[in-house]
Order: sequence, then structure tokens, then C-alpha cells
Amino acid sequence: GSTDLQRLGGLATLSPLLSILFFIPAMNLAGIPPLSGFLGKLGLLRAGVADGSVLAYVLVAGGTLTSLLTLYAMAKVWNLAFWRAAPPELYDCLLYTSAA
Repeated sequence: GSTDLQRLGGLATLSPLLSILFFIPAMNLAGIPPLSGFLGKLGLLRAGVADGSVLAYVLVAGGTLTSLLTLYAMAKVWNLAFWRAAPPELYDCLLYTSAA
């Protein structure tokens, strides 16, 4: 196995269950509706806007930026590990372990 994203790829076709088990929590973490992460972030952002102070608006802007950066990071991991083609050494590893 490897944790280096540059050495991974093709996991969506090699392990569909793993791809689902990554995708749903990743989108929840990013705050995509209708998942529970969206509801929590929406509540915090609405409370900040309702407060109306300058500090609250700074925190709302920071929260929104953080959510967008989290979405970007999760999309990058998804694209590198799951969507791009698997490198040849990954197939060699799978063939070796399945033959044993």
C-alpha cells in the first residue's frame, strides 16, 4: 500500500466500495447539501450574519473560505486517488497479491 497520492490512481474502478466510503464523508466534511456538514455550517453562518457585528462577518468570511478550501482539497484527493488511471506498478502489486 501507499499513502503517496502521486503513486495512487484508479481506485474508483479497483475498489468501488472504498470510493463511496471516501466520497460521502469527504463531501460531508466540505459541507455539501444535503449532508449533515452542510446543516452545521449553514447554522453557524446564519448565526454570524444575524449577529451583524464586524467580527461576526469576518468569521463568516473565514468559515466560507475554509469550506471552499476543504472542498478543493477533497476534490484534489478524489481526482488523484480515484479518477485518474492507475499506475502500472499498482496493477503489478494487485496481480502479485491475488496470485499468492
